[in-house]
Amino acid sequence: MNKSRIFKFWPLFAAVSAVVLISGLILGILLGYNYAADKIEHKTLEVSYDAVVLLGEDTEAELQKLCEDQLTANNVKYTQKRTYEVTNGGVLEYTFVSSVSSETLEKVRAAVSEAITADGSIYADAEMYVNVHEYRAQAMHETVWRGAIAIGVGAVVALVYVGVRCGLGRALAGACLALHDSAFVLAVLAIARIPVYTYAPVLFGAIGALLSVLLWLVQSVKMRETFKDASLRGVSAQEAITVSLKSSMPIMLVLLISLAVAVGLFGGIAVGGVRLFVLPLLIPVAVSAYSSLCLGPVLYAPIKNKFDKMALKRRRRYSGSQKQKEVEEA
Repeated sequence: MNKSRIFKFWPLFAAVSAVVLISGLILGILLGYNYAADKIEHKTLEVSYDAVVLLGEDTEAELQKLCEDQLTANNVKYTQKRTYEVTNGGVLEYTFVSSVSSETLEKVRAAVSEAITADGSIYADAEMYVNVHEYRAQAMHETVWRGAIAIGVGAVVALVYVGVRCGLGRALAGACLALHDSAFVLAVLAIARIPVYTYAPVLFGAIGALLSVLLWLVQSVKMRETFKDASLRGVSAQEAITVSLKSSMPIMLVLLISLAVAVGLFGGIAVGGVRLFVLPLLIPVAVSAYSSLCLGPVLYAPIKNKFDKMALKRRRRYSGSQKQKEVEEA
């Protein structure tokens, strides 16, 4: 019986995890995360208009010129300009850094609004609204923070179940994997600079831990069934795990592919804000796949070997006490 090739590559797995975790920690401290623009402090000037303006390209261009002339007159520079369509109309939006004076933006708003509603204006037949908005940074959204805690509690409950049904050794391995995956997800988000909401890294880390534990639960249950095979008695921990890994691989692949496809499809059809949250969920899925298929077996092998030796000593001690008792009774 041969050992899985996975056990030959454990130095590579250890190196990859160490490099990613250390790099992510350094970048997280120095640069933080790439938070989505709509959650960073900024201000906007928005002009909402109906289809009358939207249907006329010249009219839309005149509207932009009107706004930008007023911004230039008040010595205000914008960081971003965009136009997008909404139901039966559109929006012209200018974004400014948070240090731009609210009073100045209000002055620009009033001037643009007055020009739009003036007698003889080319916008006389359109419904138009001019507004100034201020967005403040949200360090942590309470509801999502509670959701992250709930997911973390779910991971702990799943670990307890693993310990009760499959043994303390597999529960210890699962706990290590959950901690690793949670930190690994945070590190990847910091390194890849993927845009996320300000509360999302903690939530993604919790999801990574939960997925890790659930996938390890599947493996642990399969191991529990496989290790009962009489032909595996006396073989090494690595060889027994190799047999179990081969039998559980199809189930694991189906689960992982289903998760990835579900996240990808939902993220593909979701609107911008939802997509910004859904698509990064592929990272916890990928990390949990890496840990459950590669790290988990390698990590559990020495734990199983240690627990097997402890069980053997207990059996020998019990056998010796039984023989001693029989001698005394004789």
